[in-house]
Amino acid sequence: VRAIANQGRIADAGDACARALEAFPLSAELHYLYATLLSQAGWTHDAVAAARRSVYVDRTFVMGHLALGDAHAHNGDSVSAARTFEQVITLLDRLPRDKDVPGADGMSPGRLRQIAESRLVLLRGITT
Repeated sequence: VRAIANQGRIADAGDACARALEAFPLSAELHYLYATLLSQAGWTHDAVAAARRSVYVDRTFVMGHLALGDAHAHNGDSVSAARTFEQVITLLDRLPRDKDVPGADGMSPGRLRQIAESRLVLLRGITT
């Protein structure tokens, strides 16, 4: 799915991800990837639903929470987005600094924390 998406074939990647989810419905990472693809395609309400499924499957899956926060923000739900980004920070604070974050393509917990914090700053600037 990632290889197809990296080629810019978002619709094909979405189809491949949907087929993979039929075979592996309890894969938090596949639900996260699907949410990301839906968001890129502009289907932000569907992206929220897919990201929620990712988090439902694995409450500790940081990337699912990050995708959910982004989807909420794109839908204009700054309260839910902020709450979700705060959850990302909480989850990351529980991880060892040198641990790989599943689904993050090698991005460190510290860098992901910076991303969540910057999104919170942007949201608070919008809502205040």
